[in-house]
Amino acid sequence: MMALLDGSSSRAKRAVVVGSSFAGLTAALELRRRLDPHHEVVVLDPHANFTFIPSLIWLPLRLREPGEITFALAPVYQRKGIRFLNQAAIRLDLDSRTVFTARAEEIGYDRLLLATGRAWRSTGSAVWGRTAATRRRCATSSTRSRRGTNGSGSSLTPGQW
Repeated sequence: MMALLDGSSSRAKRAVVVGSSFAGLTAALELRRRLDPHHEVVVLDPHANFTFIPSLIWLPLRLREPGEITFALAPVYQRKGIRFLNQAAIRLDLDSRTVFTARAEEIGYDRLLLATGRAWRSTGSAVWGRTAATRRRCATSSTRSRRGTNGSGSSLTPGQW
């Protein structure tokens, strides 16, 4: 990330952040603060609102209203000069440095940050079992984790791990 952050390049570069919960939002704001203005920061997330997840416990008890624990992401990013695409990233091609979106857009990048968070079941519990298996597979296959492939090519689709 240093080459993008040091400002030494005269060519405009693009950093893409996939996900906009705590990690993605914080990273995008920090990238925008640190990068020269001619570099672009793009955030992709299928959710239009940020939800403060630790406060979800208060909703069933009616101690908070949904509007008290959420806010719209687009105005925040717009004020900071960050391009926000309210859509899901469905595939990555690491060789061509391209993110493919659910609306058939192709977004090239110089740097990519995956900040999608945990996968949640409809019951609200985290999907813990897949996490350990994913870590084992990535750790045992340096080629797969380095190239992001499923063993048959150079692209990775979320859920293949």
